[in-house]
Parts: sequence; C-alpha cells; structure tokens
Amino acid sequence: MDLCKLKSIRSVHSSAVTKLVRKIDAVKQDTDFDTEELTATFENLLQKQNILNNLNEQILNLAEAEDIEITRRRTENVIKKLSQDPKLLKKYGDIIAEQERRGFVETVDEKEQNGGKIHYIPHHPIHKESSTTPIRIVYDCSCRKSPSHPSLNDCLMDTPPKLNDLTKLLVQFRANQFATCTDNEKAVLYVGLS
Repeated sequence: MDLCKLKSIRSVHSSAVTKLVRKIDAVKQDTDFDTEELTATFENLLQKQNILNNLNEQILNLAEAEDIEITRRRTENVIKKLSQDPKLLKKYGDIIAEQERRGFVETVDEKEQNGGKIHYIPHHPIHKESSTTPIRIVYDCSCRKSPSHPSLNDCLMDTPPKLNDLTKLLVQFRANQFATCTDNEKAVLYVGLS
C-alpha cells in the first residue's frame, strides 16, 4: 500500500479515536453513566488505537529510505558555506556539541547499528542580528529523498494542538489557588519518537 492510502486510512482512524475520547469524556460527565456503554467505548478506543499504531508503524517503515546521503550532502554544503566565516563555523559546531551533550541529538556509529530505526535529519543555519545568538540551527523534517518517499513530518500523525481551547485553559489556570509558570528552553528539541 502506498503512503497516501496509508495516511488517508490513518486520518479516518484518528478522527474515530478523537470522537471516542470525546464520547468517553461526555459519558464520564454524566452522573448516571452506563458502565457497559463506557466499557464498550473503551474497548472500541483500544482497538482503534491498535490500528493507528499499526498504521504508524507501516508509514515509518516506508520512511526508512536511506536518507543519509541527502543529509550528508546538505551538511557538507553547510560546512562549506560556514567555512567562509570561521567564527560562525565554530559557533555552529558549539551548538551541535551542546545539543549532543544535552541529549537532543546523538552520534550514530554506522557500523554498530542495532537494527533500530534511524532517521537522519538535515539541518542548516539561520543567521540572526544578535550578539548573543548570531546563528541558530533549524532541522528540516520536511526533507524527503524523493517525491515518492515520505519525510519525517509525513510520518507524524496530524492532531489539533492542545492549546486550541485557550478559554478553557485560562479558566483552568485561574481555578486553583496556586499556579506555576515555566520557560521551556529549547522544548521542541526534546520531542522523541518511539
């Protein structure tokens, strides 16, 4: 089955899962809910989620194309461009080293691959007019080997953001006596796939 068909089927099942979760929330709100109906809905939800997991696995298997060559070529081009300004090249290398130290990225020894899925993501610099951060790294998760091969973004399930219901979020924030605010520095780099 090709990627478009798999993504279409996944979209249908994803929509069904969302509806089932909403139904469970509605049933839980009702004080006289029917336990048999809730049990049946949970079982249906688990079945749909298993199907979704299977579809995601198939989509990821299609994405296992050898993307290392594209990534290697693009990285060599980045290094060649940055070599014209040694300070920027050093800063770029420092950022990569810091990301590796913090566990955002990792070095993969091609000889010692343990059979797990590996996806190489090309990256490039974005120059900023800033004295503290003159350059930052952007990872290109939309990169694909060819039009018929999926990108990493193609393999991720599309779901609506949790922040869409801002009113509900603000009411929940104000409902309690204490609130906590944080600054999640580089939070997007912590995203992992399993």
